[in-house]
Amino acid sequence: MSYIYDENGWLQEIKGELHSKGQTTEKVLRSYTYDTFGRLVKTVTTDYKKNDQTKTI
Repeated sequence: MSYIYDENGWLQEIKGELHSKGQTTEKVLRSYTYDTFGRLVKTVTTDYKKNDQTKTI
């Protein structure tokens, strides 16, 4: 897993691979968006499948 932070120390991205019991490896990217006060407002999870999810908080 790799973690990327911005100049404020806020988490921007997580990149990595998920391993399941069936020995399957999946690449995953999760990115985060914050407002000017540092509050999390959006999370995007990309699993490189058709059902990518975007959640706005």
